[in-house]
This record gives sequence, structure tokens and C-alpha cells, in this order.
Amino acid sequence: ALIEVQFTDARRRNFHFSDHNNYTMATLSDHAAVFASAYDAANSIASQVHYRPFDVWAANSLWTCKMSAGESIVALAAGATFVAVATSALALRLFSPLGVQLDVIALGGRAITLAAHGRRLAVVTATTSTTLQADALRYSLYDVDTRRAIITEQRLPLSPSRTLQWLGFAGDLGVPLSYDSGGVLRALRIHSYGGAWTPVLDTSRQRKAPNDWHWPVGATATHLLTVVCNAGETSPSP
Repeated sequence: ALIEVQFTDARRRNFHFSDHNNYTMATLSDHAAVFASAYDAANSIASQVHYRPFDVWAANSLWTCKMSAGESIVALAAGATFVAVATSALALRLFSPLGVQLDVIALGGRAITLAAHGRRLAVVTATTSTTLQADALRYSLYDVDTRRAIITEQRLPLSPSRTLQWLGFAGDLGVPLSYDSGGVLRALRIHSYGGAWTPVLDTSRQRKAPNDWHWPVGATATHLLTVVCNAGETSPSP
């Protein structure tokens, strides 16, 4: 298979490469594209993370790191100064942009998703394996550069009987956002009430048809950027 990365910003150079590792996850930062593959038990092929900077300034600026035997990457994120992977071993592994492993943190449950912005990393884990609803989800927020936990293992609020659909940050503000299957977007008030989540948008009120669904792709300080899916679809067609 061929992986292509294309930019609408003409200052960036498009690139492509052959995928010989069956990458199933990818993320973009301001500086790089990062890819990851799961552990292939049938063929004993290690799970790995692969980093490709947008500006190749040295021969060794591309790097790949394989996980331990049997350990599989399940979530991926990239900030300004780090790459983070969560694995099936309930480990959070942090790497520098040069591929040096900076730290390994034990997670309190299986990883559901990661999101990164600048020096901040948001982590959501589940305390059970049977549900992704609010009573099972916990979130933590870290400042990776200072190795400081801003908020640790707090309950992630969702609408009643709904599940988490997206986790991200609001543009240059660096404010964590969550979005649930009820269409409600919440913002984390890091320094208010011990880290309270506030509903800021209900996308169900923006639907032109009852079966429309807003699939988030990012956010600015004032807007949620989505793809509108029709006819009951909950994700865009490939």
C-alpha cells in the first residue's frame, strides 16, 4: 500500500511512501507525521511507531521504534516536543522528536485515546473492558516538557448513556475538548473548580436533518471543525 500526505498549505511539501508495516494509526503535529502498527501475532511482527518530519534536515531525522514482543500500540499522539504511544501493556511511552525514549508511565487502565497540543498530553483510559460510558472513563492531563501532571485520573463527564467520540484541543489556546455521541462538545477549565468540564456546543441543534452527524476533525478558539455525515452515517466515507 502507498501512504500519501498532502497539504493545502503550499509551503509544505507533499510526500508519499510505501507501507510495508501495515500501519493502522496516524497523527499529525505541526512538525511531523507519525504512524503506528499493531502487533501481528500470527506472523510475530512487532508493533512499531514511525516518525517522519515534514522538513527532513538530516539523514537520521526519520526514525522507527519497535515495541517489546507481544506489546501492541493502541493509541498515538504527537505534540511539539514529543511523540506519545499507549500500548496494550498499559504503558504510556514518550519519545523525543529524535526517537529517544524519554519516559514510560504505567496507566491505570486500558488506553482509549490520546490527544496532544504543544507540550500538553491528554490521556483517556477505561477502568473496565465492557463500556466506554462516563462511569468507566478517566482522564489525565500532562505537561510533558516539565514532566508534571496537571490533572490525574479524574472522571470524564459525558451525556447520559453516551460514549466518547473525540478528544482534542482548541487551537492555539491549548484547551482540552471532548465530544460525545450525543453531539455535546465540552471544554476543560483547567484552573477552575479543580478542573471542571463545561458544555460549550450541542451539535444536535445544528443538524439540518435528524440523521445528520457532525464528525469532528479539529477545533479553533471559536469553531468546531467537522465533516457532516448524512443518512445515518457516523463517519466519513473513505
